Amino acid sequence: MSAIDQYNRCDKSMKNKFKVWFHFTLFVGSIIFTVGCKKQDPLPIDAFKAEISTLNAPAAIKAKSEAFIKVKVKNASRYFWSASTSKDSVNSIFIAYHWLDNRGNMLVKSGRVTSLPADLETGQEVVFDAKILAPDTPGQYILEFDMLQHCVSWFGDKGSKTTLLNIQIN
Repeated sequence: MSAIDQYNRCDKSMKNKFKVWFHFTLFVGSIIFTVGCKKQDPLPIDAFKAEISTLNAPAAIKAKSEAFIKVKVKNASRYFWSASTSKDSVNSIFIAYHWLDNRGNMLVKSGRVTSLPADLETGQEVVFDAKILAPDTPGQYILEFDMLQHCVSWFGDKGSKTTLLNIQIN
């Protein structure tokens, strides 16, 4: 049995070895801090492969407002991804975002986190609404969607493609 098969078929009690202990998000202006979770076992490096696209991205959003953007996420890896809503929620995968200025400089590293609505097997995709919070200051921004293994790593940091959108904040 390959390492991939062993991971995908491992006993759920072993996958549940590390769980999120507690979690809260603190908003300070446009900066969002997420603190308070136990370190999870990282997924294998080649599990950090996603395809993200948007289906109804707005050209403009009002400053300080919440918006929903429909995203399509595909598990492009050979590994099972767990949704935080499943019984096997350790190593859960989420979508989140970064805000960048119009030159590509990071302004917000970790935006709102949205759970996958369901577990994703290899090659499966799902369409759902990702919740975002617009920056406080009007201007031209870049919204970068990225997948996240919470408390472990952004997929983009492991080489997965992210999705960039130019958004005017009014």
